[in-house]
Amino acid sequence: MSQSWVDTWKKRLAGVPFDDEQVLHGLSRAPHHPPARLDSQVVDRLLEIRDDPPEVLGRTPGPKAILYYLSRDEALKEGGLRRPQSTRTIQRILRENGRIASRLPTVTDPIERPPPMQQWQRDFKDASSVPADPHGKKHHVVEILNIIDKGTSVLVAHHVRTDFTAETASFGCRPDVCGTCVLATWDIRSEKTLFMRFVHASSFPHCVGYVGYPFSNKRGKSNVENLARSVEKEEKTERELIIRA
Repeated sequence: MSQSWVDTWKKRLAGVPFDDEQVLHGLSRAPHHPPARLDSQVVDRLLEIRDDPPEVLGRTPGPKAILYYLSRDEALKEGGLRRPQSTRTIQRILRENGRIASRLPTVTDPIERPPPMQQWQRDFKDASSVPADPHGKKHHVVEILNIIDKGTSVLVAHHVRTDFTAETASFGCRPDVCGTCVLATWDIRSEKTLFMRFVHASSFPHCVGYVGYPFSNKRGKSNVENLARSVEKEEKTERELIIRA
């Protein structure tokens, strides 16, 4: 509670009868004297600048450029017509007249979670805290295989190795690693990778590769990918704290 708030209410209560309860209701925030609407000639000139910009501009003008040219239009100055004073007004007029396409709303299709321990999501993540070996591997020095249960988002296991290849990585499909999981999915970007060709050619029929979105949440990210991002942010924060210390 501030002094200005008390003064406002004292002024409001003093201007009405004691038994008038209407004064306790909220007041409209709409301006008491809204500005006059723009003349149709100003709107037409605005759209003309948008559709047929000056040759020196060499591009489709945006609200800032249109505001600049409107302020220097001699015909509007001579007519004494009110011109827009902000880019927000120009953007609103462009949108109302179809010059700026409105963003379509995102339509989501929720996916029901499977029963616990029936589908696992797996993905490889580089250990970014491990530097490159000057006499060995320059990329993917240490990789982490994360396994997450899709039904519960529980981290089932994670394996850290330096020798992951198309063949060694397939050990994540073995029954002793997958356990009783019915369906195991890999978070990959292409079915044509060497690893997925090896998995399909092996005797692991319950392992399926997918490209992100079929088994993703509403933001287009799989659970295992969200885990990798969270771990990466934690590692970055930890490194920054060590540097500051």
